[in-house]
Amino acid sequence: MIRNLFSLLTNNIIINNIAVIFGFDSFLNSKQGIYQRIRIDKNLSVDKMAGFSENADVSEARNKTKNDLRKIIVEKLSPGSSLLDIGCGAGAFLKEYSKEYSCTGIDLHPDMIEKGNEYVPDATFIFSDFMDYPFTKKFDLIFTVSVMEFIAPSKIEKFFEKMHDLLKENGIIFIHYPHALSKLDLYYPDLTYISYSPKLIEKIAAKNFEIVEHKHGYDDRKVNDYDTQPYNPGERTYKNGYLLIARKK
Repeated sequence: MIRNLFSLLTNNIIINNIAVIFGFDSFLNSKQGIYQRIRIDKNLSVDKMAGFSENADVSEARNKTKNDLRKIIVEKLSPGSSLLDIGCGAGAFLKEYSKEYSCTGIDLHPDMIEKGNEYVPDATFIFSDFMDYPFTKKFDLIFTVSVMEFIAPSKIEKFFEKMHDLLKENGIIFIHYPHALSKLDLYYPDLTYISYSPKLIEKIAAKNFEIVEHKHGYDDRKVNDYDTQPYNPGERTYKNGYLLIARKK
């Protein structure tokens, strides 16, 4: 009851934009974000544990993301290269590469990390916030799927800067994120789930990265500020996602 009241009073477009201006949005996000609400059932599949349904549309879109990631890893990296998965969950994306590559995953939920250690025993799992963790190694590829929506707007540039710092020379980032689907999304109506404008993300990424691809993650369309032709309008579905692949400058 108290949590719902707090969310109602704080998570609105006026308060959110004031919070972004003064850098208070990260605090609000931490108090009402997804990991304050999520309950993990470790008997579920690793995809369901992470909140993804197994309906045909979502599975098709997720498989495309996995294929896109596989293509980058196989074509651009050598066996033994180091991979970091930000918001790794229980290792659904790391599993395929753990035998041939040096795999690390980081996640904020202890149950995810516990399950990940069982599901992908060859990988290294870290229970921590990516933005706070003092990494002692660099990576050839950093990827993250359905995590950037939980990065506060006042922290998004630092998010890209930290990835840049953690990459080896010519390292690559692979980011799949839910993009803005309406003009309203450009003004952060919900700090617990932020749909970033592709135009904004490309502007931020271009400061430290050479953009290789930036397109709709499912149908390869180009979107500018926001998507005028979203799938399942009014719903949050994985098919409404954007893909950024970029190389460290």
